[in-house]
Amino acid sequence: MNKTTLLGIAVVILLIVNIITLGFIGFQAGGHAVRGGHAEPKDIIMHRLHFNADQRSKYEELILWHRENINKYDNKIRSVKEALYALLSKNNAYSKKDSLISVINGYQKQIEETHFKHFKDIKKLCRQDQQKYYNELIEELPALFSLGHLHHERPE
Repeated sequence: MNKTTLLGIAVVILLIVNIITLGFIGFQAGGHAVRGGHAEPKDIIMHRLHFNADQRSKYEELILWHRENINKYDNKIRSVKEALYALLSKNNAYSKKDSLISVINGYQKQIEETHFKHFKDIKKLCRQDQQKYYNELIEELPALFSLGHLHHERPE
């Protein structure tokens, strides 16, 4: 074989290896819904906790409540931030800055309270035999939700 044929074979082999690698990455979520190369948090949670159909249904209800509340606080924060940053264009209006930041902090506290309640409610869905999976999952929450795909979508 000449060098051109060998080079062609090498390119084809590398292409096949790349396709296989991308396939493994795409299916890494273990059959769960994938968004941007990552499994959806709710699917990871249901899988890791070994939820049955009834638990999945109740969990979906918890997600709706959670998202509704988080969206409400996010919208309030966004509105107050608009007022806060509008102060930058006004002279001597900075006296309102601290009170607006305090309002934002209050809403952020409510968001964290909502997250905490959400995970307490998920724990209540778990059977006794699932508690060990729940405890393992809780230890991994910071890593699970720091993947960058949950900045505007809060934990499920």
